[in-house]
Amino acid sequence: MKISAASLEKLVGQFDNENAFLDEEAVRALQLHLKAVGQYENQGEAEKVVRHMNGFQLLLDYQLNEKLISREAYDSMNIQAETMINEWD
Repeated sequence: MKISAASLEKLVGQFDNENAFLDEEAVRALQLHLKAVGQYENQGEAEKVVRHMNGFQLLLDYQLNEKLISREAYDSMNIQAETMINEWD
């Protein structure tokens, strides 16, 4: 399965169900970011997809440093984000 903003959104939901986030605000921040990325994907704007996925990784880093996300969720989403960046770059 190709990694996309939509597949990452589903992954966020799965980790949310597993209580991998400290609060719903952390979940919403990731989902909101991925919705924007999805719009750029649909428009075929590779540069914006890459730029915003780099921002997604920064958001993941922030959440990990602030203990808002589990290490497992962070690692999984960070790897998929990197793969998606490589596919669009």
